[in-house]
Amino acid sequence: MRGYSLLLNERKRIEKVHVSASTECEVYGGYDMTSKQRAYLKGLAMTLEPSFQIGKGSLTPEYTESILEGFNKKELIKISVLKNCMDDPKEMAEMLAERTHSQVVQVIGKKIVLYKENKDHKKIELPK
Repeated sequence: MRGYSLLLNERKRIEKVHVSASTECEVYGGYDMTSKQRAYLKGLAMTLEPSFQIGKGSLTPEYTESILEGFNKKELIKISVLKNCMDDPKEMAEMLAERTHSQVVQVIGKKIVLYKENKDHKKIELPK
């Protein structure tokens, strides 16, 4: 499939990169989510309180590690970005999804919702 893919570089800018027919794009979590699955996860996330907060220190390796540990207990994690954090929440969500091998369910304002399927202790059954 030919087209363009967006990549986030280290300077936090989005670049368009051409994807050739022979290139396979890696999908975190093993598959693409359907809109029905995403809507289901959004519904579950509405009742969740944020498990983590990102402050002015932004994304550090320790913070990423703590989110990875959070995915051992939960499959769906809600993160709140505080007002004193100057980074863009959408860029941070993509970066976290890449680092934790999870999927971005939604970013609304300064709230991020991530999903990562737990093979051992699966709690959320996604619709087909």
